[in-house]
Amino acid sequence: MEDAHARGVTGPGSRVAHSRKVDAAGGSAPTRSIDGAACRGRPKPSSSPPFRPSCAGSTPRRLLLAAFPPELCGLDASPPAGWFAACVGIGAVPAAVATARLLSARQPARVLFVGTCGAYDARLSPGDLLAAGEAIAASQDELEGRAYRPALERARWPASWALPARFPLHAVAVPPAVTATAAGAAAFAKLAAAEHLELTGVFAACAELGVPVAAALGVANRVGPEAHAEWRARHAAVSRSLIEALRAERVL
Repeated sequence: MEDAHARGVTGPGSRVAHSRKVDAAGGSAPTRSIDGAACRGRPKPSSSPPFRPSCAGSTPRRLLLAAFPPELCGLDASPPAGWFAACVGIGAVPAAVATARLLSARQPARVLFVGTCGAYDARLSPGDLLAAGEAIAASQDELEGRAYRPALERARWPASWALPARFPLHAVAVPPAVTATAAGAAAFAKLAAAEHLELTGVFAACAELGVPVAAALGVANRVGPEAHAEWRARHAAVSRSLIEALRAERVL
């Protein structure tokens, strides 16, 4: 989620739903595993598996995450077969905590994060869709020499499974707050193509627990003084476009 000032945001894990019914004894009806290795005729995935379409009727072994419900476009209430959907909240730290909790509880085979982002420069335009190749924690003070990180601090997390080619790879910066100036956008453009607020938290939690993760994002605004107004005007439509594209590519 690019804009930290969105209203109506619910807390981490809000409106969580899954796509399977539980029997009266509390157990789950037997189905095939969603893991690609269990789909007939498909090889077992490697540690960084490529995208494979989900198998209909499978156990919800995959975790679909977003910052807040509008970015799931109703999939929080009715997720695709084989998926468990949840919201992780706004900001990298809450997202990391909520993601770690969900990973522990659900033990998914893989994770997909969906949401909106801002574009730093002409590489991306509002309405474009992308896959995050890497999530990078950074601040404008750091980029302009007014602050620094300890040498041992990790600040970069790569995606660990691949989305279809329809979603081109771009590096995504995750600052501590929304960048509101043209100078800030220019500084971050040297590091990444897009800005997002939660992705490092989600990717860090998945890396720590060894769960493959990818992120599909839609550009809702240009980063700078008009970002908030642009995001408010476009984020719902961009979110719908992103989910539609993921369905068309059989990711969901």
